Amino acid sequence: MAINDTKLRKMLGKEQDPCVLPHRDSLSVRVSKKGTITWQYRCRFAGKQVIVSLGRYPAISIKDAQDYIPKLQEWLRKEKDPRIELKNSFIEEKGGLTLEALTLE
Repeated sequence: MAINDTKLRKMLGKEQDPCVLPHRDSLSVRVSKKGTITWQYRCRFAGKQVIVSLGRYPAISIKDAQDYIPKLQEWLRKEKDPRIELKNSFIEEKGGLTLEALTLE
């Protein structure tokens, strides 16, 4: 069952049992004991299960989280670690230098 914004808002910041709620396309949310909601993408990389943390709700909306899926799938097709590529993309968005850019200089 897909997650909706109303359901997430009701859980946000409320003490509860920790859980993981699936959304779609290997996307899910992890809800902590204190009600912190974190978007996660589950996949396999190099033969091992990998969980990529995309960020916290409400800073990352449902649509924003879904928009990451094609990027993550593309990196997996190119046999690139999605955790590292996502961190590099965050650094580039902020205008910082990546390790790859430093080695090219």
